[in-house]
Order: sequence, then structure tokens, then C-alpha cells
Amino acid sequence: MKDRLHPSSMVFVVDDEFAVRDSVRMIVQALRISVLCYESAREFLDYVDANEIVGPACLVADVLMPECDGVRLLDLLRDREWKFPAVIISGYGGMELEQVVREFGAADYIEKPFLPGDLERAIVANLTNQIVRSPLVDSDPAAESPNSRKTA
Repeated sequence: MKDRLHPSSMVFVVDDEFAVRDSVRMIVQALRISVLCYESAREFLDYVDANEIVGPACLVADVLMPECDGVRLLDLLRDREWKFPAVIISGYGGMELEQVVREFGAADYIEKPFLPGDLERAIVANLTNQIVRSPLVDSDPAAESPNSRKTA
């Protein structure tokens, strides 16, 4: 599945703990995907506000962070019309927290400590799903007849 990733794929990592940020960075780099890391939600939001992100992209963010937690980050990104998937990681919460982050738009929720393969699969699946979709089909389903769609 990794070979189907677009060469400009990007993963953004937001976690206040250096060790976690660095571990996630190494996992992403091992997949040969570009990665940018941020210590805080504010730092990441400043980047989002100053740059056009064309994708494919994926956010990996912690839930518990000072000043702005991962749920609030998802909410602020929704306000900015963020269109890329988010993978939320957390050492706390379980099923109840998973339900909350999914309600705020998270594509995946992974509990810490996690196996590198679990995070790899979530990232690759979310980046691959962006490539498989056709912008024309997604933007206006009535614009194309079902018979003219190509299947893989």
C-alpha cells in the first residue's frame, strides 16, 4: 500500500512530549513520507494559517496538551475548513474519549503505548484514501454517471 502514496504526501505531528514527537517522526520517515513536527497546537495552527496545504496530508496529534488539547485542535481546524484526516493518539481515555474525538472529526484513534505498525497502518490508509478518490466525483456526484466511473 505504501507504493500508492503520492510523493508529496505530508504528515503533521502535534505533541507536547518530545519523545513521542520524535518517535512518530521516525516512524513516518521510515515510510519515506515527509513530516513536520510541532510542540503545540498553537504552533501548528500558525503554520496552517500561514501556508496552503494541498495534500495529501494527515495530522497525528495528542489529546492531552497544555493550552489547547487535541479535541480543541480538531474543532479549530474544522473552523479553518481543514480537509485532511486526523489520527489522534492518547495515553488516557479509552472508548469514551475515542467517541469524542471521532465526533470532532478524527479518522482514527490510537491509544499509547502503540505499536509502530498500528500508527503506520493508520497513516498509510488515510493518505492512500485521499489519492484513490477522484476530485470530480467527490465534488459533484451527479456530474458523472455511474457507468462512466473507472474501477481499479
